[in-house]
Amino acid sequence: MGSFRGVAGGTHGGDATVNAEALREAIAAAKRAVALASEAIQDAQNRANAMQDGACGAVSAVPAGVPRRGNRAGLLTPADAADAMNISIPTLARWRSEGAGPAYVKLGGRVLYKVGDIEDFIEGSIRTKTRGERSR
Repeated sequence: MGSFRGVAGGTHGGDATVNAEALREAIAAAKRAVALASEAIQDAQNRANAMQDGACGAVSAVPAGVPRRGNRAGLLTPADAADAMNISIPTLARWRSEGAGPAYVKLGGRVLYKVGDIEDFIEGSIRTKTRGERSR
């Protein structure tokens, strides 16, 4: 930045122009970063407000790794259940049709998963060796 002194500082005009352009680019990049951070803050505030308003109340019986989303009855959508188990929604749907996945309920035509059933399924899937019987 020492060369950004302009004519009064004894620097050639070309150097000042190049440095001024670099400074403008840095300012523009900083403004974009601030805008992205502001959007992230607003999104987090909206989520917190929605949780306080009961739009998606926190579920207390959820283990680590399971999203703390759901409704007051402790039910998760297939998307939330798949996210909790780190699997895809189509895999969860296939398991449901094969009877291989966690238990589910249907309410008003919607498929929902009880948090406890997700916990039980995860617990039942714990293994300590790669072959043979489950460890628990």
